[in-house]
Amino acid sequence: MKQILISISLLLINSTSVLAQSPADADSRAGYTCTQILKLKTDKWANVYQEKTKNRSEVGEDLAYETYAECHKALNDRALAKLPQPIARRIRQYRTHSQKLRVSSAMLTRAYAGGGTMYVHMARRGAVSDEELVQNLMQVQQLGAEKSNLQVKTQLAQLRTQLRALNPSLPSNQKKLAEFQMGADAKLEYNTMVQNFEAISKLLPTERPKIAALVLKSIGSFKEDY
Repeated sequence: MKQILISISLLLINSTSVLAQSPADADSRAGYTCTQILKLKTDKWANVYQEKTKNRSEVGEDLAYETYAECHKALNDRALAKLPQPIARRIRQYRTHSQKLRVSSAMLTRAYAGGGTMYVHMARRGAVSDEELVQNLMQVQQLGAEKSNLQVKTQLAQLRTQLRALNPSLPSNQKKLAEFQMGADAKLEYNTMVQNFEAISKLLPTERPKIAALVLKSIGSFKEDY
């Protein structure tokens, strides 16, 4: 019965439930402080965490990565509080939209693949990259440019074309999704991707090249082999 319940819960996972994870309280740190954790590389911390908690499962590794990300977020938030409000606000926007875009992208991939826990693990562990983006953006700090960045607009147009090809409403994609009965999930995640991609698209063209490059790198590509 326990295994059946676990299987059902995995079927109900979507980007909203993944983003709701927040494990980094005192108990989740296996006796370590955030300062101690952040002195380690992510994979090294994951090994330490799993050894200390005796949890060598994939979920145990997820928790280790999420704990690391939460510690990094707390550190970043303290640094953001010291920046001018317009800069801090802009960085927080990039964090929010990039995170939601990343998670929904993983969940959309999962829908086209017909399910699979590997995509859930990928989405949860990716929280580390969200805070790496924030740290990198703070290091650059100077947000806002005097003129539009045409190269960025071209890259965004290319990404938008890739994203549209993933639309669950396209006949070819409907056929794939019907096989696994994942149409509703795919539509939800695709709409979330579009919403957050367009939010980033409104901000990015007027950023300095270093800022734009960091955010575009975090997005990556929407090309997938389903």
